[in-house]
Amino acid sequence: MGGINATIRRLNELIERNPENAEFLIQRGYAWQDAKDFGRAMADFERAVAIDPFCVNALAASANLRYKEGDYDGSIHDSSRAIGIEPDNVMALCTRAASYLQKGEPERALEGFEHVLKLTPGQRGALHWRGVAKDALGDVEGAQRDFALSTALKPPLMPD
Repeated sequence: MGGINATIRRLNELIERNPENAEFLIQRGYAWQDAKDFGRAMADFERAVAIDPFCVNALAASANLRYKEGDYDGSIHDSSRAIGIEPDNVMALCTRAASYLQKGEPERALEGFEHVLKLTPGQRGALHWRGVAKDALGDVEGAQRDFALSTALKPPLMPD
């Protein structure tokens, strides 16, 4: 964790000199996330959004962390805001679709993963999760095809 601590120290210095720089806050938020300090990570992402309400990177990062913490409604809210600003933001689209899936809304999840795959065909994670959505909707054959395709792709283009 020495590398993460050094990164955080350097970002602290940059933020002290540039307190309104949303990108430095986002980068420190990712560093906090790597250090497993999710509260500080979220605080930095939220501060970045407060500085720049149209910062898609901060909104997508916040949505992704909310998803990881099981706050699916918050994740959908933040990712929807990001998509409203940048409709083809793959990270926000994937996060929102995954959140819908976790909330038991496979139709909405399927729609989101389909959109991601139109933008980035062959994305392993989106194929896998589209398969999960198809399976939840009773399309077992479609799910098996997606699982087979996602398994055949290496390396993964999206974390599982």
